[in-house]
Amino acid sequence: ALSKSFRQAHEDALLNPNVPAGRSGTTCIVSVVIVSDDDDESSNDEDRVPQRSVQIVTANVGDSSAYIGFRGDDDESAIIQPLTNKTVTQRADERERVETVMEVHARDGEQGGRIDKMGNVWYGPVAIAMTRALGDGVMKRAGII
Repeated sequence: ALSKSFRQAHEDALLNPNVPAGRSGTTCIVSVVIVSDDDDESSNDEDRVPQRSVQIVTANVGDSSAYIGFRGDDDESAIIQPLTNKTVTQRADERERVETVMEVHARDGEQGGRIDKMGNVWYGPVAIAMTRALGDGVMKRAGII
């Protein structure tokens, strides 16, 4: 459902005449926290402590990051866990995907993009530091989705 929502937001931005082509695009992080109570009424144990489970579902586009922190056992330390993976060219899978799109456009005789030594993706005079962005129609030919 989150992926579908991201695709819809991207398409809506591309089709919206109030969103300037070439100067738009954004990263996005969404986290949904699902809390479930254990309502096991079959137990006759009056001293039973109800259990609660928590599930966190996170989706992201771009180079923004989300983390969750937990208090350590000593109440003074913290445990930090990432909830996202950045979509940048430093990830081999993302770099390969972008390079493949660039090669297809180059074979078709169109201007393609390029990746500089810092990992930025270029299309003409425009560059961004991630491989996925919502609402960025100009960078599509450079492999940005």
